[in-house]
Amino acid sequence: MLIGELSTVLLEAIAMVCSAFRRIAELFLLLMDRSESEMEAAGIEWEPEPSMEALKAEGMSPDEIGEYRLARLRRLLEKLPPTHLFWRFLRRRERLGMVLHLFVLAALFSLPICLADDKSMMLLHAIVGLFLMIWLGGIIWGLYRAFSKMIDAAEAMSLKDLQEGVNDNEDGFARNYERYLTRNMTRKRRARSLLIGLGTVAVVLTAMIVCIPRFVNRIVPSPSTPGVFSSGQYSFSVQEDGTACILSYVGSRRNVEVPGAFGEFTVTAIGEEAFKRKELKTVILPETVARIGKGAFRSCSKLESVDLSHVTEIEAEAFESCWNLEEVLLGEGLQRIGESAFEKTRIIEVTVPASVKRVGKSAFGNNYHLSKVTFLGSDTHLEGNPVARANPVSVVFPAGSGYVATANCIVSADGKRFIAYLGRTKKTSYSVPDGVEDIAEAAFQSEDYLKNVHLPDSVVRIEAEAFMYCDALERVELPKGLLEIGERAFMYCSELQKADLPQGLLSLDEKCFSNCKSLTELVIPAAITSIDLSHFDRCEQLTITLPPTVTDVKNARSYLSKQVKLVRVVRGSYADKALRQAGIRMQYYDPSETTP
Repeated sequence: MLIGELSTVLLEAIAMVCSAFRRIAELFLLLMDRSESEMEAAGIEWEPEPSMEALKAEGMSPDEIGEYRLARLRRLLEKLPPTHLFWRFLRRRERLGMVLHLFVLAALFSLPICLADDKSMMLLHAIVGLFLMIWLGGIIWGLYRAFSKMIDAAEAMSLKDLQEGVNDNEDGFARNYERYLTRNMTRKRRARSLLIGLGTVAVVLTAMIVCIPRFVNRIVPSPSTPGVFSSGQYSFSVQEDGTACILSYVGSRRNVEVPGAFGEFTVTAIGEEAFKRKELKTVILPETVARIGKGAFRSCSKLESVDLSHVTEIEAEAFESCWNLEEVLLGEGLQRIGESAFEKTRIIEVTVPASVKRVGKSAFGNNYHLSKVTFLGSDTHLEGNPVARANPVSVVFPAGSGYVATANCIVSADGKRFIAYLGRTKKTSYSVPDGVEDIAEAAFQSEDYLKNVHLPDSVVRIEAEAFMYCDALERVELPKGLLEIGERAFMYCSELQKADLPQGLLSLDEKCFSNCKSLTELVIPAAITSIDLSHFDRCEQLTITLPPTVTDVKNARSYLSKQVKLVRVVRGSYADKALRQAGIRMQYYDPSETTP
């Protein structure tokens, strides 16, 4: 940045010098055209010029007359002080043009000083500016002193033309002298004009590159959202501890280095969806960043690598759908990896540091390139299947860990919690080990080959999304002791035809059987008194039998009018009245003859 600023100052200096030289040259030509009255009006003492007759009467030869006129002009120029040369001798429009020119140059020079972010930068600009002014002053004074010497160039030309002019008529010398100056200065004027034009373009471009980013990078409060500020291509908020959290990035660069601070606010967090869908290829995070927010880099499909060695928390979906992300460096100090944090990436191998306390479900899921996951911590807690739909070749836990990885699954060390099915083969059936009580979140999610799954009688809970997207699953033998089926547990099991719900089942959570298009029959147990019919959304072949014990029916009108084939109820029951009001097609059954 310093190099760019010094380049700006240098280009401004060159432009000022070129402009001063151009003005001096123009004033010299103007001086040749001034009349005696204009000289007197400008307050300049004018030596009356003797006529040719008077000079000849004094016995001067043509050579002597030419030398006299040159000496007279030289004396006149030497009498002009700088104030007369640069101001009093100018016309009104010329004065205005010079003032405007100097104002623009002063503005270009002072802009970086005004936009300096801290006192040290302002001091640097002030020192550079002082030396610049001294340097420019010396150059301009040197040009002014050299101005009188421009007349000496006339003495180097052949006096023959001047003599011939004097012999021809009285005005011949003036015409020849003016023609000489014009001829010798035209080329210089063109060269100076080109140099001034190029210098001006360079000054403007450099000012845009250096000064405008400084203006843009200033911290500006958001007019519409209190507590939100913008600086350059970033917007951020100030957290309770006085640090900054980046909220958004509006740039389009492929290689981004995130600033470590905005003024006095140190950046410690990347906010939710701050870089979502950006065309990033590489991103460098400052070491001060400790938290990566939810979806912060989601769908950055060109991102290839990221160093998170200094981050302590990675929230859900932080790098989800970063399809080209292959290298991730996780460091000691990391405490938590959120749900789906690195889902749908190209990570081949990953090591989870010992400091990690919690890993969310599908943290490394849906990654068919993943070959190995190594957990270094013995107290790391898995909130669900961390490798759902990933099927890694190897999952390694340290000795004394709370989990054990076998050839086909990951279970807790006590054997009571089934974490993940590692379906590396194309088996169509699988039996969960005896003693398992909980089927963890996403444990069988997206297993394409399984048709039948046997659960032992010890299972009491099937957690959320446990069998979600198991397209080939046709039948699940639910144990008699099952108490709870979590939300979306069998959602999108399009081939599931039958699921025998046990009589002791107490809870059916949100959309647990939604989009099971082949499911033909479900008998709701009598222990369930409240039923939400959105759980069976888009089950077109389904016949549902509701027990008379149901006292609460939710979403009847919204979900059942065209979503299920038939609902069986007991005449006069609460469900009968609720569905009749909703206009749902029903069939009655006798509870004494049919046990729901």
